[in-house]
Amino acid sequence: MAYLLSTEALLDFIAKYPNGPVAKWAAGVPQQYVNISVISVAQAQIAISELRPDDSNRTPLTINLDFVTASAESEDRLRDIDRPAAGRWATIAPLDLRRRAGGALGTDTRLVVATALAHDLTLVVARDHWTDALKGHGLRIVDPFSGP
Repeated sequence: MAYLLSTEALLDFIAKYPNGPVAKWAAGVPQQYVNISVISVAQAQIAISELRPDDSNRTPLTINLDFVTASAESEDRLRDIDRPAAGRWATIAPLDLRRRAGGALGTDTRLVVATALAHDLTLVVARDHWTDALKGHGLRIVDPFSGP
């Protein structure tokens, strides 16, 4: 089984390696089965850029993100938005998908989900109302955040 890290999972992985829930989950999965989306990489870059310039986490997060991205790219595990993903996005874009906190699911997350659906990847993400709603569209998830 192959996986796609959600943006949330990618951020957890680069921020809390090796002790975070995603890193602990990933330790049991062969690396060649763990993919990341260019959308998640961009979202992580945005999150890092929003940190104060003197934030002590900024440099390690940047280094970790660059390493993970380069590794994924060199091993053909960095997923672009291609025609199949765009087609799946078109089917889920009009859906009223809400987060548990009540906010609508953003375009960026929908594009990551569409990538998982188009390439038959299991999405690594915290379970939420929207993940349950998308099961009928073929979404499979693994939730390393909920604990054992």
